[in-house]
Amino acid sequence: MNDRYDSISPRLRMDDRVVEGFSTISVLKPDNDRIDYRSAGMTDVLTKILITTSFDSVLLERDVIHDPEFEAWANRTNNFDETQNEAPNNIPRNIVVEVHSRTGERPTAYSNRSCWASELCTVDDIDIGDSSVAIKRLRLENQGWDQIVA
Repeated sequence: MNDRYDSISPRLRMDDRVVEGFSTISVLKPDNDRIDYRSAGMTDVLTKILITTSFDSVLLERDVIHDPEFEAWANRTNNFDETQNEAPNNIPRNIVVEVHSRTGERPTAYSNRSCWASELCTVDDIDIGDSSVAIKRLRLENQGWDQIVA
């Protein structure tokens, strides 16, 4: 059986341009906090109510490639001296995570709101005798995401 979705690849889009090279994107997951309560006079019935929803950060990995525009944006939160006189709205960006099949189809995409880089690991440990590829890791905080329906 040949499944057209057996091999998928993630693609990141920022400011209507593709940021190349990402091979891994973590799961997009909301975290819902709730409380249990009992209504007056109904002590045997426990009700759950949603109080807050937060969104886990998104972890991205890619081979080390040169993309000065994307890296400058990701490093802005680390360069406090340069950004302290800047409007805070200039750092967060909306980023679209697209998932593509091996045939090039885009079965799904997610728009991540107000992203900023909270962690940037430039290069993993490198062993000179190992033939592995240098990987960059980036953690994006976000204010939520929505699925984009094509």
